[in-house]
Amino acid sequence: MHFDWWTFGLQAVNFLVLVALLHRFLYRPIVAGLRHRKEAIDKAFADGAAAVARAEEARRTYEADREALGSERDRVLAAARDQLEEERRALLDKARAEADALIAAAHHRIEEERAATLAEMRTEVVALATDLAGHLLRNTVSQSVAEALLERVAAELDRLPPGELASLRAQVSSGQALQVITAPALDAPAVERWRRHLADRLGGAPRIDFATDDRLIAGAELHFPHAVLRLSWRDVLDRARTELGQHGVA
Repeated sequence: MHFDWWTFGLQAVNFLVLVALLHRFLYRPIVAGLRHRKEAIDKAFADGAAAVARAEEARRTYEADREALGSERDRVLAAARDQLEEERRALLDKARAEADALIAAAHHRIEEERAATLAEMRTEVVALATDLAGHLLRNTVSQSVAEALLERVAAELDRLPPGELASLRAQVSSGQALQVITAPALDAPAVERWRRHLADRLGGAPRIDFATDDRLIAGAELHFPHAVLRLSWRDVLDRARTELGQHGVA
């Protein structure tokens, strides 16, 4: 077999030219593409890692925010519960105070009505008792009772200070009458007897008139022109009615 160096050399040159062409037009673009692809892949990995990092950061932020929101929610709920409880206690205290005030006012009103009712009943009882006593006394008195009371009034006249007695004497010495009122009425002999007794006490010849007033129940009154001396069971019953009305009835 004959070896042709020229042929080998031309083939070698062709091969080198082919390699040069492949290197220039095929390998270098492929290598550049692969490098670009690798850079893109690396960038994609880097972006993915960054996205993962951002996602992890977002997750941690979310978890932190959720915990913060949970804590804030719990704080707000606790504050709301405390406020509601405080308002509930305030409303209960207000309602209790208003109820106590209403009860106290009701008790006060009931006590006032009770006192007024008792006072009215006491007044009615006293009035009824004194009226009944007056009715009973009026049916049992006699002339002797009237004269006994007139005797006490005359004795009161005798006990007056000299100046007052002189004033009364002067009132009847001018012709004005002394009116003697009794209950029950005096008969004629008693009237004459008492006219003399009173004239002796007053001196001179005073004008003395006699009259009867059954409202006295039993009693006697000396009506001078400007003064009155009296003693009657009506006055006694009136004083008893006043005292019983003031101090109550057992």
